[in-house]
Amino acid sequence: MTSAKGAVDASRGRCVFLAASAVSLLIGQAIAGAPPGYRNDALWVQMGPGSAARAREGKLVDRSSGARLVAQAGPIDLSALHWDAAIAAVPEPALGSFHARASINLARPIGDPRTLFTATAAPGVDVAWLAVVLTTVPGVERTGFVPLPMPPPVAPDFQPLQG
Repeated sequence: MTSAKGAVDASRGRCVFLAASAVSLLIGQAIAGAPPGYRNDALWVQMGPGSAARAREGKLVDRSSGARLVAQAGPIDLSALHWDAAIAAVPEPALGSFHARASINLARPIGDPRTLFTATAAPGVDVAWLAVVLTTVPGVERTGFVPLPMPPPVAPDFQPLQG
C-alpha cells in the first residue's frame, strides 16, 4: 500500500518525464529541418513595427539611407543570407496604403507587409536552426517556413464521356 505522498511524488515524476519527453520530441523535430511540404533552404521573416529594413539586390538595406544592414546572429552573418521581399509583385507605396487601410479597418495595428521577407540560406544550413537563431535578432518579430509550390492540377479523363 502506498501513501498519499508517495502517489503524489509518483504522479509528479510522471509529469516531469512526460514534459521532458515532449521537449525532446520538439527539439528533435526542430533539428530535423523543415517539416514536409516546406522548403529546406528558405524562411519568411517578419520584421517588427517601425522597421526601416528593405530587401534590395538580395541584401537587407535601410530604406532611407540605402546602407546595408549587417547583423550577426550567433554563428551566422545575416548578410550571408539572400533576402527578397515576400510580396515583390506589388509596388512599395501600394503596400503602404494597404497596410494603413487594413490597420484602420481592423482597428488594431498589424504587421507591415513591406517588412515581410524571404531569407534563403546557403546549402547545408538547417532552416529550423536558422529560424530559432533569427528570432533572437533584435527587430525580428516572427519567422516561419516557406511552403513548397503546389503541384499543377491533373486534368480529368473525359474520354469515357465522348461518343
